[in-house]
Amino acid sequence: LWERAYNELKQEEVKLVDAYEKILSRQLQNGSNSMVLESQPNIIAQSNSDRRRQMTQLINAGLAKTEREAKVKESCGEVVDVVLSVKNIVSAAIQAVPQAAFAWTGICIVLEIFINPIKATKANREGIDYVVKRMKWYWSLSNSLLKDPTNNISELSGIRGELEIQIVDLYKALLSYQIKSVCAYYRHRGLIFLRDMIRLDDWKADLGAIREAENCFQNDDQTYNNHAQTYNNQQL
Repeated sequence: LWERAYNELKQEEVKLVDAYEKILSRQLQNGSNSMVLESQPNIIAQSNSDRRRQMTQLINAGLAKTEREAKVKESCGEVVDVVLSVKNIVSAAIQAVPQAAFAWTGICIVLEIFINPIKATKANREGIDYVVKRMKWYWSLSNSLLKDPTNNISELSGIRGELEIQIVDLYKALLSYQIKSVCAYYRHRGLIFLRDMIRLDDWKADLGAIREAENCFQNDDQTYNNHAQTYNNQQL
C-alpha cells in the first residue's frame, strides 16, 4: 500500500516528487548540499523498504541541516512575541505623538510579517515529527487494520476495498508532507524565507488535512469491524 501510494502521488504531483527524487539522488551520490541539477540521474532504490529508509534518512539529514536556523528563529520569535504582546499598550501611550505612532505602526507591520517564517518553521518541525511517527504506526499496523475478521467477506468486500483506498489516500497525505518538507530543507534558505513570509506553504493546514483523513479512516475502520463482528455473531 505504501508503494501504491508513492506511485500514485508521483503521478498526481509530478513536479513535487521529481524535485524530491533529484534531491535524494544527489544526497545518495555524494552527500553534497550543493544545488541539485536538472540532469541529476535518479539512483533511488526500487525496493519498497529501502525507499522508506532513504526517505527517513533524508528527513533526518534535512532536520539536522536546518537545526541551527530553527533555533535562531525560535529565539527571535520569543522576542517578537514579547514586542507584539505590548503593541496596543505602546500604541495608546504614543498616540499623541503622530510621528512616533506612525513609526511604531510600521515596526509592528514589519514584525507581523517577519513572524510568519518563524511560525512556519515551528509548525513544520512539529508536523514532521508527528507525520513520521504516524507513518511508522500505519506501516506497522496496516495489515492488521485491513485483515479480514470474517474469513468470508463477500458481504463486506466492498467496505474493505473502500478502506484500502482510504489508507492509500492517507499514505499519500503523509508522504506529501514528508516530501514537501524535504524540498523545503534543501532549497535555498533565502527563497524559503520569502516563501514563508507570504505563507506559500501552510504546514498547519497540511497537518490538519492529515488528521482529518486519519479520523475518517479510523471511524470507517471501526464501523467495518463492528459490521464484521455482527456478521460473525450471526454465523455462530
